[in-house]
Amino acid sequence: MRMFKFPKRICCAVLALALTVTGALFCAASGREASGKDTAVKINGQGYSLAEFNFYFHSWYASFTENNAAYLSYMFDEAKSLKEQEYEDGRSWFDFFTDEAVLSMQQIITLSEMGREAGVTLSETKQKEIENVLETVREFADTLGMKTDAYLSYFYGEGMDEEGLRKCLTDARLADAYSEQVRESFELTEEEIKAWYEAHSGDYTTVSYERFFARASSMGTEPSAEEKKAAGELAQAVYDQVEAGKSLKEASAGHSDEGKYLTFDDASFIQGSVYGDWLFDPERADGDTYLVEDVNGWYVMVFHGRNEADYLTAHVLDAFFPTDEADGTQDEQLEASCLKAESFYDGWKENDGTGEGFCALAEKQAESTGAEYEYISLTRGSLGEYADRWAFEEGRKAGDCAVVYAPEGFHVLYYEGTSQEAWKVLAAKDLREERYLAWFDEMMEASALVRYEDTLEHAGGY
Repeated sequence: MRMFKFPKRICCAVLALALTVTGALFCAASGREASGKDTAVKINGQGYSLAEFNFYFHSWYASFTENNAAYLSYMFDEAKSLKEQEYEDGRSWFDFFTDEAVLSMQQIITLSEMGREAGVTLSETKQKEIENVLETVREFADTLGMKTDAYLSYFYGEGMDEEGLRKCLTDARLADAYSEQVRESFELTEEEIKAWYEAHSGDYTTVSYERFFARASSMGTEPSAEEKKAAGELAQAVYDQVEAGKSLKEASAGHSDEGKYLTFDDASFIQGSVYGDWLFDPERADGDTYLVEDVNGWYVMVFHGRNEADYLTAHVLDAFFPTDEADGTQDEQLEASCLKAESFYDGWKENDGTGEGFCALAEKQAESTGAEYEYISLTRGSLGEYADRWAFEEGRKAGDCAVVYAPEGFHVLYYEGTSQEAWKVLAAKDLREERYLAWFDEMMEASALVRYEDTLEHAGGY
């Protein structure tokens, strides 16, 4: 099943990257001069120009290169034509980006159309995000001594102007909003959630264990029969000592040259590992041991415990102030986020300091500060270690409130008490996602797409 995702927002930083960096990369046109008004794709009977398609091409390229910056040099050379560099199976990197942009455009246009038909509208905050992006574009065009529409037409192609860009930005946000609405529309019974959890219990369970790996050869190198035999004999000797009462750490001490000892307190299931099924067997008990062969050696395993997702979640009100709502460096963005969060906290405390007051203030300030406000049945890890430390701290009581750091921005958390078991929250979320993806696949199968290859050959300015 296709795992479909697109960004929650096309933020100013990504768009600015698309407007500056990729403009220099893709201005080397080949062959005939393509007009931005030429039809590039037709989606559900509606034609879209090359200029409109270029919005998705540039945005997809910018997002991809930003997310893969550390590995990009191993993929392709940004200084060379993408058409001249193979992606795989005879397809070029240009083909890859064009195909992904076509798919992204089809998904977003189809979802945004359905959202409009369903009466979905954008909040003032989302509309403000769009206006902020457009203002950034105006300022950038002004620095080049160009009118905004002229700059957009130059960059994306003839026919693109400020209103066209606004529509592209609006479609992306409408598609996102409608997707969330569909996800939340699936009604789940307790029985369905329980059945899902029982069928996927390994996804919500972690284990504690020790292991010693007796190494026959390095990764990627096939060991000889003699090396495999020597590793097997060492593993058996260590295993026998554990069975006789020694700890695995003691039994493997002195063998660091031939193997590696590790301990894990909160490990998730690893698909394809030779010991995964053994570790996550529901009948596994503390102290159980296991000796198993792998490609490059042998594992000696000692199981210690299972951590089920049966703890009670923390029910909190969360006012989140994301860093990407501010300009400047990461430190400056964090400082701006912190100041907004502290101002919110002080305003709440000076008002009435209640949960109702928190909700009212959050709803009032969301439009002006860019805050994201929601009720959460908080599971461990969902907001990061700092939120975990605060929300699940022993002695936490209803009515507690604090400003809490996260790398993406500061939260103001109001603690209302415990909620349902974590497994119910996690299983319900995943079951909704599965149903959403099934719905999404059906929706996309019904979506009609026509590609105009002669025009797409000039995507991105080629």
